[in-house]
Amino acid sequence: MLSRLADSGNIVIHSSVGYPVAKYKNTGISIGIEPLNPMIRQDLTLGYIVVIRNGKASQEVNGLLNRSLPKAISTFKDHINEYEAAKSKML
Repeated sequence: MLSRLADSGNIVIHSSVGYPVAKYKNTGISIGIEPLNPMIRQDLTLGYIVVIRNGKASQEVNGLLNRSLPKAISTFKDHINEYEAAKSKML
């Protein structure tokens, strides 16, 4: 699902922190599937949480991945739309 976000443009997918993260280019807006235990970054089998960040705050989405990830992606897209709307008002 995260890879589909990259197809929409301006979104980069990486795992340089040890878990999958999608980030909207040049902003603090991101979504990640993070391990519950941050000391073991590469092992999501011990549990994970989906976290959305908008540059100011973070929001956790609990539940099974097949249910929490679509909700998180929707929120992620909302943050991007809000950012773009604010950016266009400044121009």
